[in-house]
Amino acid sequence: MHHPFTQPREEDLYLLDSEPAKVRGRHYDFVCNGFEIAGGSIRIHNAELQRRIFRLMGYDDERIQQLFGHLLEAFEYGAPPHGGIALE
Repeated sequence: MHHPFTQPREEDLYLLDSEPAKVRGRHYDFVCNGFEIAGGSIRIHNAELQRRIFRLMGYDDERIQQLFGHLLEAFEYGAPPHGGIALE
């Protein structure tokens, strides 16, 4: 399971509507000697894909707009692919 801002793998997008639990995310961990040191992901940067994920989570369009409208509007202006990593 991954958070709702992690980009799904391109080759798994067809599974979103039929088998969303099988969709793999573009996330990664930095592990040393079996211990996680950091983790991160490539984030969704497309408004329609992000909206689709929120709908899969059970949010209706009104709630999506209320909570995440600012983010989706920013994506409409164009956002480059982006990601990061955080130390544990």
